[in-house]
Amino acid sequence: MPRSRALPLLLLCLMVGLGAVVWLLQEPTAPPLAPTPAAPVPAPAADPAAGAALAATPAATVPEPATSASERLPAAAPSPTAAPAVIFGRCVDDNHAPLPAATVKLHVQQRGPGRKPAPVEQQTGADGRFEFAFEPRLGQSFTLYVTAEGRIGHHALWPAFQAGERFDCGSFVMRRGIVVRGRVEDTNHAPVADASVLVWHGGPDAPRGAGPGRKLFLWTRTGVDGTFATDGALPAGEFCVQVNDDQQQQPPTTGVLAIERPVEFVTIVVPAIEPSEWITGTVVDQRGSPLPRAWVDAGDGNTQALTRNDGSFRLHRSHRADPRQMVQLRVMHDDHEHQAVGPQVAWGSTRIELRVMDGNSLELSVRDQHGRPVEDFDLTLGDGKSKGTRRSVMSKQRAGPFPDGIVLLKGVTLGPTALLIEFGATAPHPPRLLAIDLAAQHTRLDVLAEPLTTRTLEVVDGNGEPVAGVPIQLCDPVDGEFLPSTAAVTGAQILRPRVKQALLLQTTTTDAFGRATLRGPGTRELGVRLPGPGHEPTQLANVSLSLPEPLRLEVKLGAHLTGKLGPLDAVEFLRGLAGDAAAQQRTPLRLLLQRPDHDPKAPPLPFVTLAADGSFDQRGLLPGTYSVMLQHERGYEALGEVTLVDGRTTRFDPELPVALMTPGTLAGRVLKNGQPAPGVQVGLLGTCAAVNGRTRNESAGARTDADGRFRVELRPGTYRATVQFLAPRAVRAALSMPETAVITSRTTTEQDFTVATGTLQVTLRSADGSPMPDVTIWDTLPDLRQAVMLPPSDANGTTTMELPPGPIGLRTLPAHLQSAEARTKVLMQGGWSAFDELWLPLGTANVAAGSTTTIELRLPADGSR
Repeated sequence: MPRSRALPLLLLCLMVGLGAVVWLLQEPTAPPLAPTPAAPVPAPAADPAAGAALAATPAATVPEPATSASERLPAAAPSPTAAPAVIFGRCVDDNHAPLPAATVKLHVQQRGPGRKPAPVEQQTGADGRFEFAFEPRLGQSFTLYVTAEGRIGHHALWPAFQAGERFDCGSFVMRRGIVVRGRVEDTNHAPVADASVLVWHGGPDAPRGAGPGRKLFLWTRTGVDGTFATDGALPAGEFCVQVNDDQQQQPPTTGVLAIERPVEFVTIVVPAIEPSEWITGTVVDQRGSPLPRAWVDAGDGNTQALTRNDGSFRLHRSHRADPRQMVQLRVMHDDHEHQAVGPQVAWGSTRIELRVMDGNSLELSVRDQHGRPVEDFDLTLGDGKSKGTRRSVMSKQRAGPFPDGIVLLKGVTLGPTALLIEFGATAPHPPRLLAIDLAAQHTRLDVLAEPLTTRTLEVVDGNGEPVAGVPIQLCDPVDGEFLPSTAAVTGAQILRPRVKQALLLQTTTTDAFGRATLRGPGTRELGVRLPGPGHEPTQLANVSLSLPEPLRLEVKLGAHLTGKLGPLDAVEFLRGLAGDAAAQQRTPLRLLLQRPDHDPKAPPLPFVTLAADGSFDQRGLLPGTYSVMLQHERGYEALGEVTLVDGRTTRFDPELPVALMTPGTLAGRVLKNGQPAPGVQVGLLGTCAAVNGRTRNESAGARTDADGRFRVELRPGTYRATVQFLAPRAVRAALSMPETAVITSRTTTEQDFTVATGTLQVTLRSADGSPMPDVTIWDTLPDLRQAVMLPPSDANGTTTMELPPGPIGLRTLPAHLQSAEARTKVLMQGGWSAFDELWLPLGTANVAAGSTTTIELRLPADGSR
């Protein structure tokens, strides 16, 4: 090697070695760097003697998706161009001594397209320390779970991390707890394998999650012998165990943990299920390998199961499915096409093997204008052939980076589709939306990552003066046409258009000089929209960013509407109808301006948002006469008309009548057969006066407490009540109560509502006297829309339901019309009248109030026709 090159190389090696020595001499508990304003804010620090420095809320193991080794992120895999973020800390026991062999898992939640990275796991060493180094990405949040055998776990949350940030978690104090073990068996004493078991600290109603008052929960699954054991531990006190065996969720079993018993053993008994209720089997690929995390569907839209790691599945029959009908199974998986797998199978079938073939594939290569590969991008592939189906909703999404800019998508359906490629926020490439037609089993597509082109936009008013703070949208029309009614959307929304849409490339605002820089592709024409507020909506189509001269747009300041809605207590009542703050944000209290001559192709009329005190101030409105409507959670209120003049301010102060808008309180009690009815659903329907002098309907609901009482705020008016009972697999029966309640503003009305019911128990037998199971009975009301439908009869031919007292006629349909699918076919072909000649009369019964009426009916001899 020439001496001129050797000397610099030697100096470089010495500098690297010196830096490594300095780094090794640093204390491992050095304080973290001061966070930037955008850094995540973890939970507040707790006292070291009380627990971890994060005030970490206890947590435990959670279900993790099965992932291949190739999908796992290494514990320390920083980018060579960016400093990694680091989370470190240690685990100690009750005496604050280092705790080895504690399990620490870092979970990464990924927002947007792409699969969530698999958790990264470490075991603490003899010093109890752990450390994770990773390269944070945009849209990721982080959760740290700490568990140890026989000890109470912890977890901590971070909404984001920045490159180069270091965070010291401090000491997690792992206190001794009680381990819960047990066995799940059915009523026949047979073990229940692979059932989900949730164990938590507190009562059945304790809220789950993190924070004060939240329950500490553990999750596990039963083995082949039905036994289970939790990985973590719980503190002493009340606890609950809940079993979810596929689609059967059992009520929780409660107990008390005592510190004197370090291991608590419980036995959970669940109802035995007949074999005919299940279909079991395995899903394999075309090479015969098990296929985990595939959806198996029975084809009825209600019955689905997810395959486990060994490819096995268990389908539990939905109560809506006819057990006598064969089902056609389908398999859905990201890397395979949807397939109907035959032959048809019956309920009770076992060891079914479903083999699926690899789907079509799309190979995508992305390069820049210089032919160099672009690796960091996310893509979403829509499915143009199956709009509105599950396949379209689960459009294929992948998150980069992709080595050499190449990605292979499997399981692609042939036909027209849309491909969206999104580069990073700081990338020098605008997003690309491509309409493609996949006509071959393997398609290769070379995509150019276009360079960003910039152009200056100048916004002025009618006098030529610059306008600052103007919102700007730069859009890429899907079909080249950019109209005022075109919706600007982002991300995967563009792949499922319901209205005319354009891909939103950029949002920005003008500076103090009325200028903004547009950034996008310079190879095609785009659209620029200035939606307001502050000026009339303005937009321009066929804009090219490749031109050197600035783009100049003039906006009209329009009309100015200001005012205040009152009184304040009425405004607060209407805002409170939405519920909590999140619901109020989803359904804000606002004014809607309506014009009878509004052009559907014109920009949509704006909503006027109300402040907390009911005031509003909206500029940039189009001149004209408007009907003003108040939108709230329960509908609209007409407030009157207002005329707006260009360049002028119009004051509009509508008043809501206090007596009509401020609520009163209904303190009700439901008496069933003279006794309080606890835990029943009460429906309230009222007739109320509206602001415009008309009447309107108001509805509300409540549930009675243990004494049959309920309390609800209602808008002033006259209300009637119904009480609802629900028998399993039956039509909900809503029984009207004769009493009415008159609600007035700011007063409490006490009212008892009475209802009389009786129980009808019907045993249905065939003409020869044998029980008739799975037969549905209706009453003799004119049509199926209003009929009371009893639950299907059980194995003994018996069905039971709570009904209003009095005589009732009973009927049924022939055997071939017992399934909902068969009745739907008749309805589609001939309407409701098509059932008139098909009913089979069974007899009558007289339901007595407060008692059980038992009758036995015989099915006509032609009941199987």
